[in-house]
Amino acid sequence: MLYTHMRGIRFRPISVSPSWAVIRLFVCALGLMCTKQLRADDPPIATESRSADIEQRSDSEAERLVIGCDAGDVTVEVDPSLTCTNVQAVFRLVGRDAAELAKRCATLRLYAARTADGLILVEPILVDGMRPGERVDVTVRTFAAADTSIRARNGAMKATGVAGKLRLRGANGSVLLRGCTGVIDVQSENGTIDVFEAMRDVHIASKHAPVSLRYADAADAEFKIETTNGPVTVSVSAAYDGVATLRTTAGGIVLRDTGKRMRTPRLGETVAQVELGAGTAQSVVETSNGTVILEARLAPTPVAPTDSASRP
Repeated sequence: MLYTHMRGIRFRPISVSPSWAVIRLFVCALGLMCTKQLRADDPPIATESRSADIEQRSDSEAERLVIGCDAGDVTVEVDPSLTCTNVQAVFRLVGRDAAELAKRCATLRLYAARTADGLILVEPILVDGMRPGERVDVTVRTFAAADTSIRARNGAMKATGVAGKLRLRGANGSVLLRGCTGVIDVQSENGTIDVFEAMRDVHIASKHAPVSLRYADAADAEFKIETTNGPVTVSVSAAYDGVATLRTTAGGIVLRDTGKRMRTPRLGETVAQVELGAGTAQSVVETSNGTVILEARLAPTPVAPTDSASRP
C-alpha cells in the first residue's frame, strides 16, 4: 500500500540557495588566500638608517650644501636653534631573502663631509647600485643654509628657510619650497612645483607639471617660468614693479587685479602683456597646454597694537 501510494507522488527537485552571508564569507576567504599568496611572492624588504653630525665652521657662516640622490626624497630644513648640521638617510632595500638583505645592508654608506673649500657634500651610496623598488630618503637639518644645490633623479625635493641661491635638478618628483629668500633655479621633468614666500628672482623650467609661485609681501623680483604641459599660477605682492609677458597655446589667461594696479597694453586669449608700477623688470610665463593666472595682491593691512602691547 505504501509503495503504491509513493508511486503516485511526483517529487520536485529541491533548490538550495546559500545565504548572502555565506557567499560573502567565501569571497573573503578566497581574497585572503590570494593576498597571502601575493605577500609570499613579494621580495623581502629591509629599512636601514644612517646619520652624521657635522660641526659648524669656526666662523659660524651659513652652510653651503650639495646633495645628490638617485631614488628617494631630499629635504633641507633650517632651524636656527641647531649648533651643527645633521644628516639622516633612511634606506629601503629589497632582496631575495634575509641573507641577501643582510649583505646589502652591509654595503650601504652615507657620505656626509665638509670639503676643503667649506662645502658640505651629502650622498647616500650603495656599492652595487639601487635596484627597482629601492629608495633612500635624505634629510639635512642645519642652523643656516647659504648656496644650496639639490639633485634628485626620482623623488621629491623640499627646502625651507634657505637664504642663499637654491639650485634644484629633478626628473620625477614634486618640488616644495617655503621661505627660501635667495635666487631660485628649478629644472624638473615631472612633478608639481610649488614655491611660497619667494623674495628674489625665480626661474622654473618644467615639462609636465603644474607650477605655482607666490612672492612674499615685500618682494620685487623677476620670474621666468617655462612649462610644456601644466597650468601656471603666479601671485605677486603690492611691491612688484615691472612688466610680465604671459603666453599659452591652449588654456587661456586669467588676471586677478586685487590691488587694482594692472595695465594691459596687450591682452588676448593666448598672450598678454601686464605692467605693474614703474619698474623695468621683465618677467615671462610660457606654457603650451595650461591656463596662466597672474594675481597682483593688495598691500598687507598693518596690524594695530593691542592695549597690552602699547602699555609701558
